[in-house]
Amino acid sequence: MDSGNVPIGFGLALAMNEPAMEGYAKMTEEQKQSILVRAHQARSKKEMQALVASMAELDLMSEMLRRERSMLAGSETASMEQMQTMAENILHED
Repeated sequence: MDSGNVPIGFGLALAMNEPAMEGYAKMTEEQKQSILVRAHQARSKKEMQALVASMAELDLMSEMLRRERSMLAGSETASMEQMQTMAENILHED
């Protein structure tokens, strides 16, 4: 992260949200720049926190889709209950 270009509020919110921080680390430079543009446009702490929370949600959804694709490649399909369990497991992984 280029600390000269990262709004302080974004950096602090990101530091307090590990899933969002992990998601940010996985992003391409282009995706990071897009997020930083949105962070610079945030006009309140609430907006910044919402941006960071949405990043964590996107990372969770991406991980769920990756696992679902893996299951489908193995000719398995996941039920809604399995997907919920998968999401809970992802959220509680260390």
